[in-house]
Amino acid sequence: GAEKQAQCELALAEVQKILDVDPTDLRAGHMRAEIFLIAGDAESAVTAFKAVLELNSSNQNVQDERRQILAQADAALAAGDDDEADRLMTMLEQGGASPKVFAGGKQGLLETKLKLAAAQQDMADWEAAMELYMSIVRDMGDDHTYGGPKLQLKLWMGMTRVFFETGEYERAICGPGSMGIAMNRHYPGVHKYVALSEKASGDLTAAIRTASRAVLYEAPWDADNKDGNH
Repeated sequence: GAEKQAQCELALAEVQKILDVDPTDLRAGHMRAEIFLIAGDAESAVTAFKAVLELNSSNQNVQDERRQILAQADAALAAGDDDEADRLMTMLEQGGASPKVFAGGKQGLLETKLKLAAAQQDMADWEAAMELYMSIVRDMGDDHTYGGPKLQLKLWMGMTRVFFETGEYERAICGPGSMGIAMNRHYPGVHKYVALSEKASGDLTAAIRTASRAVLYEAPWDADNKDGNH
């Protein structure tokens, strides 16, 4: 409502004060993107999240370069080449403080990408959302602990919705949908797009069964789950 919009505008103004002083403040940039998402301005949220991801990537490259220079300085010092070590340390000092990257490393990066994908879904940009999800899956590789269970579940749920929205019902049901339910059948909404995909594909028996499980395992008092079972 109007009150929520006013609160978001006030929050944006406060965050902008931080960004006016330091446009490279990752935390403030991330907060700005999240406020846009809360306010329902998906287009601005997408732009802001992309900017934050680009800045994080740039800062990560700078950090990697600084670590390489420091390693070279240590090697020069160990080899007795004090002049080279001094030259390299001067380079580091002239470069200023090391730029910040996401707190939490890969987990922080994954969380931001998932929020970007959520904003893309709000814009009904299913292609962009799926492209981002697939890039996350490639980054994950065989690392089954990547990002932790909660973020992985959000990934599978997001992919399930996109497959449903693009008419790829079988992939929604048998792929990320089944993986999400297997991970945590009690998580709110985890059954939703599996049941909708089953219904859309013409398997009403399976859809009713999945919707019934949603009511049983998720929140029986939740209005969405009750509606989904009728």
